[in-house]
Amino acid sequence: MTKNIFTDLTATGRTITATTFLGDHSGTINSITISGTASTTMTLPSTTATIARTDAAQTFTGTQTFSGQITANGNVGTTAGTGMTVFTGNTTTTTASANLIIRTGNQTGTAVSGTTTVSTGATSGAGSGAMNLKTGDATSGASGGINILSGITTTSGNSGTVNINVGTAAGTAGAINIGTLAVANSVAPSAIGIGTSGVTTTVNGTLAAATIAAGTTASAASGAGYMGLPQNATTTGSYTVVAADAGTHIYASATRTITINSNANLALPIGTTLTFIAGSGATMTIAITTDTMYLAGPGTTGSRTLAPFGIATAVKLTSTTWIISGNGLT
Repeated sequence: MTKNIFTDLTATGRTITATTFLGDHSGTINSITISGTASTTMTLPSTTATIARTDAAQTFTGTQTFSGQITANGNVGTTAGTGMTVFTGNTTTTTASANLIIRTGNQTGTAVSGTTTVSTGATSGAGSGAMNLKTGDATSGASGGINILSGITTTSGNSGTVNINVGTAAGTAGAINIGTLAVANSVAPSAIGIGTSGVTTTVNGTLAAATIAAGTTASAASGAGYMGLPQNATTTGSYTVVAADAGTHIYASATRTITINSNANLALPIGTTLTFIAGSGATMTIAITTDTMYLAGPGTTGSRTLAPFGIATAVKLTSTTWIISGNGLT
């Protein structure tokens, strides 16, 4: 037997209730209540329901609370000047927040996703505001990392290019700062990594560094050295080699003695190279203290004499041994 379906419409004051039920009143199918004074409240059934207006967009005022997922199929905007805050979790509690994901396209599909643009200001208008990407609180515990990625490591496809750009072709570009200190923070970054081992890192333009560890100290034999051989010109008396002489040449314009100190007194790293040049009319004695210096070829040890216009190079082989060779060297 087929049961008829009826709709009952009742009005009490400012409340209108529309109820759909079976003809024998054995059960209610759906019920919608519209009530209120200056506002309107609709109570929907517990099953899936859709709110739609075909004449205009939806307008919400006040704080909206949604317990489930919100999906937007179109532009999401705010009134000019009001701004938009997107966050997960509660910033005033110690409970870990959930991930915030901003993306375009479907990561499980095969189609190419659209471009996700995060920007401040208008490209043709006045100056844009700053964009800050940060994790953690600079005054409290350790912060998390910031990852800028294209593609994922578990797929076989090629990843896209990650571009970090400033300025335009028509204007003066700003600076790109990596690892600069904050104004109120006196702690230097622990490390700044650029490039990956085994992967070529290309720098287009001039790479300027405020400080590069010189390859002329006892702790940096493999550090950045000199393009040439800077000169240490000794003028009077005897001279004992110091750490700053590594990678340079010691020049004597008059007869004098140059001494290579022992490893116990000056622990120059293995591979340290010293060059000696004797000028016109100058005879140079190259001495060594308690360590051993071999003459290349015969392997004899001891101090060496460098004749005028002679040139010799000594290389540290072990912590206490050197080898020396050159022209005009005996």
